[in-house]
Amino acid sequence: MRQQRNISLLLVGCLLFASFTGCGKKQAESSQETVSVNDSSSAVEQTTKESIPLKDASPSSDPKMVITIDTVEISEEELKAQDYIVTLHVNLEKNAGISYSEWGLSYDERCEVMADTDGLSYNTVYAFSESKPFLWTAWSGGAQISTSESAILNFNMKLPEDATTGDFFPVKYESVSLADKPHKWSDGEHDWVALDAVSWNDGGVKVVVSAD
Repeated sequence: MRQQRNISLLLVGCLLFASFTGCGKKQAESSQETVSVNDSSSAVEQTTKESIPLKDASPSSDPKMVITIDTVEISEEELKAQDYIVTLHVNLEKNAGISYSEWGLSYDERCEVMADTDGLSYNTVYAFSESKPFLWTAWSGGAQISTSESAILNFNMKLPEDATTGDFFPVKYESVSLADKPHKWSDGEHDWVALDAVSWNDGGVKVVVSAD
C-alpha cells in the first residue's frame, strides 16, 4: 500500500514538473518572439506592474468603446507612385477613459509592416512576431488624454509589387495581449474586456480602379 502511494506521489510530482517546465518553455518562446520595442517600454512596464481592480458595475459613462483600423482604397497607379507603401491608422473612435491597453494586429502575409509611433498622444510600444505576420502592441496614457479620440498606432504597409485591381490585403484586430494572454483595456478601475465593452472594426488596403 505504501509503495503504491509513493508511486502515485511520484507521478503527481512528475506531472507538476512537466507542467511547470512546459509553461516556462511557452513563456520563453513568447519572450523570444516579442523582440523588441521602442523607447517607451519602461513606461508600459511600470504600468503593467500596477494592480487594476475590477469593478462589478459598468462605468457611468458610455459603456462601449470602439477600435477601428483604416480601410484604404488605392489604385495600381497610386500604389506604384508610392512605392507600394500605404499608411494606415488604428483609431480609438469611442473612448470613455481608457488609460492602458494590450492587444494585437495580424496582417496579410504578402505584406511588410513598419509601425510608427511618432506624434501620438499615447506612449505606445510594439513588437513583431518572428514566426507569423503579427505584432503585439501596448500603450498607456495620462488622465488628461485618456478620453480623447485619436490614433493609437500608425503603420506603413508595403504591398507586393504584383498587387492588382480587386486585391484586398486585410489588417485585423486580435484579442490577445503580450505573451499571448487575453487583450487588455483598462481605465485604471474597470476591466473593459471583462465587462464585454470592447468592440472593433477590421480594415486593410483594397486595390481599386483608378478614378481618372
